Amino acid sequence: MGLMPLIAPFVAEKMNEIKQFKTELDENSLIDKNTILVEGKTDREYILLAIRRYSEKLQELLDNGDLRVYSKPGSGGAKNSICLAKSWIYCRYTKKLFVLFDKDKAGNGAKEELTGCEEFKSKSSSTSISVQCLQLNDEIKKIYAANIILDFEIEHLLSKETIDELIEKNRFIERPYDEIHNAFRSYASIDSPLIDIIDNICESKNLSVNFIKYNPKDEDKDKILKYVKEKFEKNPNDDCLDGLQHTIKKIENYFI
Repeated sequence: MGLMPLIAPFVAEKMNEIKQFKTELDENSLIDKNTILVEGKTDREYILLAIRRYSEKLQELLDNGDLRVYSKPGSGGAKNSICLAKSWIYCRYTKKLFVLFDKDKAGNGAKEELTGCEEFKSKSSSTSISVQCLQLNDEIKKIYAANIILDFEIEHLLSKETIDELIEKNRFIERPYDEIHNAFRSYASIDSPLIDIIDNICESKNLSVNFIKYNPKDEDKDKILKYVKEKFEKNPNDDCLDGLQHTIKKIENYFI
């Protein structure tokens, strides 16, 4: 019979351990592989879902191990992404890095800080880095075009229907009054309360009031993600992430 039947289970177990170790190293370390760098773990999950839904080409790269979506476990945020991007430059990695920030004050500031730093300006010609904020969906583009400038997070790029459902489930909360007031400063009137101004502007310009009035609850972001995943489990062709299509196209154009 030989020894193979006896040692085969042991060899298979060790091979699985090595495979798991390589997977953990790939997921938890900054390595020289084509990488989409995002701020946090929920951002990573949304981008992976949106790629699966809207980009066969990027999904093929992910499946083949030629691309990954990365956020540092336990320490996300825009500032951390800046540090990781600088580390990429110091290491002189030659693969492509796509750094993705939220479309908010922190994200916009982080993008300016990273692209304006000396490390970025003097990086090697072999170091390829694209630094972007989340691309606006069509609804938010209309809001910005109306000179209503608000911060937006990745959850704001869920479909209008999905956001409406999540508001009903109390997963979104009204934005702070000062934030809304500042956004509508150019429309301010001493004769009308703010709520009436918002309703009138949204009606006249065909704007979605819920994109303007609500933010995702920080403490419910994992629950929001779970809800989106459940929608995809029920229907893989669900368009609940349609607001991320412009961002996915931007990423696709960079890597393909």
